[in-house]
Amino acid sequence: MDCGSPLNSGVTVRRNKNGEEKRHFRYSCSRHVQSGGSVCSRHTISEPALKEILLQEIQAHAREIALDKAAVFAKLKHRMTLDDSGHQDLMRQELQHLEQRLKELERITADLYEDKVAGKISASAFAILMEKNEQECQHKKARRDELRTELTAIQEKILSISKWAEVVGKHIHLTELDRAAIDELIDRVEIGESVHVDGKRQQEVKVYYRFIGFAG
Repeated sequence: MDCGSPLNSGVTVRRNKNGEEKRHFRYSCSRHVQSGGSVCSRHTISEPALKEILLQEIQAHAREIALDKAAVFAKLKHRMTLDDSGHQDLMRQELQHLEQRLKELERITADLYEDKVAGKISASAFAILMEKNEQECQHKKARRDELRTELTAIQEKILSISKWAEVVGKHIHLTELDRAAIDELIDRVEIGESVHVDGKRQQEVKVYYRFIGFAG
């Protein structure tokens, strides 16, 4: 979580009372390991602990979706700043006005050419009016394209929330993590350094999902 480096996997082999070997997998910061401990810190977490954290979080999100999908959508839209429908309506209205004005400018351009051919305006007046018309047209087109891009991005993010909810909802009965579920659901996991608070070990783990990123 601190340096952005990938985690290295390691294994510790221990023998139980029966003499059987038991392998304990854990992950540590690769940068810390490669630097001989001089850079970053270990950020160590055991594989069972990590799997349990991921499983519990996926199950919790799946239950929330099953209980109140609309509330989950609203929370994620707020987190992704997509819940300001009033602002989106204003953008759509502005886009509509821009389209109307661009059509007017096209008509004005055609009228200017007709007036020039008919001798109603001079060549110099025609050039001035055309330049003014073209400048406004370029400005309006740039703003139109900007609004279209922003509105498209918003819709794509909203669709991403829907896709995420669909995928997570399928795993409501998930009891054990496997590679297929991880690949389908998770983009990456960030591991913080462990700290001791009131004698208890605490460690921040952030799960970033496919489609939406950090779900909170």
